[in-house]
Amino acid sequence: MSGAGYQPRLQAVRPARTVAVAAVAALALAAGPATAQELFRFTGTAYAGSEQPVYEEQHQVRGQCRQGRFRPEQHEVRYVDVGSGETIGSKQLTYPGRLTQPEVRFELPSWQQSLVITSSGNGELRVESRERGNLETARVEISDAVVVDAGFDHLVRQHWSTLLNGESVPFRFLAPSRGEHYGFELEPEPGNDYHLAVTIRPSGLMMRLLVDPIVLGYDRTGALVHYAGLTNIPRTRDQNHEADIRYQVTTQPACPLLSPQ
Repeated sequence: MSGAGYQPRLQAVRPARTVAVAAVAALALAAGPATAQELFRFTGTAYAGSEQPVYEEQHQVRGQCRQGRFRPEQHEVRYVDVGSGETIGSKQLTYPGRLTQPEVRFELPSWQQSLVITSSGNGELRVESRERGNLETARVEISDAVVVDAGFDHLVRQHWSTLLNGESVPFRFLAPSRGEHYGFELEPEPGNDYHLAVTIRPSGLMMRLLVDPIVLGYDRTGALVHYAGLTNIPRTRDQNHEADIRYQVTTQPACPLLSPQ
């Protein structure tokens, strides 16, 4: 470059505020765009011994796409009586840690029942169960193998390939009313109408005599489409509904429910 023809340009000094705003913008760009919240909505219709539905479950799950799959953060359920259209209960699940161990708040005002399960963060759960004004509390020590409430749904997806290969998955399931957890198994059921069918049953012989199995059916996306067994909705003060619940997805998140294989 010839020195005779070169005229240096003097840069104007920008105000400090402009420089600060530019720096913040640069940091935001470097960090990448914020992860958008995703919604997963599905509805379950419960049938108990007839073709007339008894109640409906309206599920809304909020979460984010992480590592190629949908990661739930909050799950809300509204239970609606089909005959009257009235809300008969609600449940909120949050996932501060493992997806198989959500914190739970379940309320059935008309039955004067509620259940709250929270984590202390040091391998212990606090269970508060209230029925007709009577409050019972318990602290339960847990390991990674313990599954809480609807955490079984995530357990199935975490072991999807294992179950498709015909292998069982052992786990321990929390019984909140007893303040204890017991040995159970996920057992794949071949020869059915679902991409994957799984039976949840106790692993011990004595418990198998006392507890009826629960059957789950999933489609190829990993969404639950059928539940058959004991529910959490009362039929009488002493007995809950045994029901077939058929699920239909209404809103899919942008990312898959299953981890990339």
